[in-house]
Amino acid sequence: MKQLHLGNNALTTLPEGIFQGLSKLEWLDLPRNSLTTLPEGVFQALSTLDTLDLSDNSLTTLPNGLFSDLNSLKWLSFARNSLTELPDGFSNGLNSLEILWLIRNSLDKLPPAVFDGLTSIEGLFLSRNALSELPEALLRGLDTLESLSLYDNRL
Repeated sequence: MKQLHLGNNALTTLPEGIFQGLSKLEWLDLPRNSLTTLPEGVFQALSTLDTLDLSDNSLTTLPNGLFSDLNSLKWLSFARNSLTELPDGFSNGLNSLEILWLIRNSLDKLPPAVFDGLTSIEGLFLSRNALSELPEALLRGLDTLESLSLYDNRL
């Protein structure tokens, strides 16, 4: 199986190990559910995952190291959630990430090194949050960045 679409299912949780055995999965679609948290190792077995859509849920926080095994991930969306912060190690494992959607959350600050390691990032979308300032080194090392969206913040 290469694609798994679980959108619009009113899911409130993802049991640990739910994706075990799906080692060839490339596309995981989980938008428009009611997820509030994610188990720490929920994506651990998905090393070939290319696309992960978690938009339109109710996520408020993310566990540290959530993406540590997702070296093939290119597209990631947390758009329209309720994230108030990102963990320090948010980008650990996201070496191939090209597009990151974080629009319409409740982010009011970002850790200084939150995007360290995103050496392939081309699009970073942080619009419609509550950011009032950006860490000085936030974009350092993001040499491939082509699109940065920050409108509708408090900057």
